[in-house]
Amino acid sequence: MSEIHLVVDSLAALWPAARAADGGSAFVRMANRANHSRDNRRSARQLLLDLIGIEDTLATAPITAAADGLSTAGKYWLRCDPVFLQADASRVYLLQDGLEDIAAEPLQDLVDTLAPLFAAEGLDLVTPTAGRWYLSADRPLEGAFPPPPAVLGRDLADVLPRRSRWKKLLNECQMELHRHAVNAARRANGRIPVNSVWFWGGGTAPGRQLQPAGNASLLGRGPLIAGLARLTGLPMQDTLPATPAAARVIAYYPFELEPSAADYLNMLDNTLLNRAWKMLAAGRFRTVHICDCDGLQLRLKRIDRFAFWRRRLAAAEDRL
Repeated sequence: MSEIHLVVDSLAALWPAARAADGGSAFVRMANRANHSRDNRRSARQLLLDLIGIEDTLATAPITAAADGLSTAGKYWLRCDPVFLQADASRVYLLQDGLEDIAAEPLQDLVDTLAPLFAAEGLDLVTPTAGRWYLSADRPLEGAFPPPPAVLGRDLADVLPRRSRWKKLLNECQMELHRHAVNAARRANGRIPVNSVWFWGGGTAPGRQLQPAGNASLLGRGPLIAGLARLTGLPMQDTLPATPAAARVIAYYPFELEPSAADYLNMLDNTLLNRAWKMLAAGRFRTVHICDCDGLQLRLKRIDRFAFWRRRLAAAEDRL
């Protein structure tokens, strides 16, 4: 009998949408009847590595680079994503990361401008997608910045190191991007300019395929789980199969895949949880686990389906 583990970025962000959903939502039924507990805060990357059974030494950049089809083995990879910074009278904020609306020709123009800055430091700029850029090197690199979600809306003076090679490179990139014709055209068309890059998630890619612990399969979308599938050789699917072949199904759908919490909740129900509920009832799943990056854990066993009196979703909202 199998079990399923669903990693969610933030369950708290789903509570209002779940409360507004009707009783037909599988997520609402599970959240109400599951046993709730707390653990330490961890990123989605850390949660997935732990569930797969891999040491927490594999960084984000080599994982997503593998998903983007790059030949990663043995190299050091650092994300160098295009972002938008907003300044006011005294502060600068990161307001949007991973700008995806850059067409192929403007993207190449930006690469042609920025690549020499990095080449002078012995770094190769690689841009497999409009929103995910990378620097690669033959040696480990020190420093870099926190992940973009951790600093969105914060004053960058509280985040960036005062003196580092990355701060110097950041300033050089910003000067080039500020006067770039691509950004002039974007501003003229009412689009957000690419006025900076963000260095984060760096680490060395494994030189060989990783060996996960146990019999698992992966489920989901997005570069994080797709990259882990490539690096481990674990099978990955987009939706839950009627008969899982592995003893443990590990699922992750990034919150940013959908425009709102209600849309995300509907996607989870239709893609995964409606079928998981039926499979739990049929005895094909022993347990459904849902955990998030804030440390909240929901555990639903087959017998918990009959705990109609529980209203743990409302209690969870009250504790926020």
